[in-house]
Amino acid sequence: MQEGRALIVALNKWDVAEDPSSLFNGVRGALEDGLSQVKGVPVLSISGATGKGIDTLVRVAFEQRAIWTNRVSTAKLNRWFENAVENLSLIHI
Repeated sequence: MQEGRALIVALNKWDVAEDPSSLFNGVRGALEDGLSQVKGVPVLSISGATGKGIDTLVRVAFEQRAIWTNRVSTAKLNRWFENAVENLSLIHI
């Protein structure tokens, strides 16, 4: 994250998890608390032994790469910022 890379959390050995729904929700909650600076991090359950979820992991990895490598030009960002400031000033009138 500090180097500008995408983050995906993959919970392996899901084929042997006890009470998987509760476990998944617990892990997700702990990550939201512990990694609050990176909201929306994908959390996936996978099994290397059975292959379950590996296709989803690969798909999500490509999606995250596309999101993280998307660049906004300075001109486009400046136009957005100017519009935001203009709309903000209209609200205060």
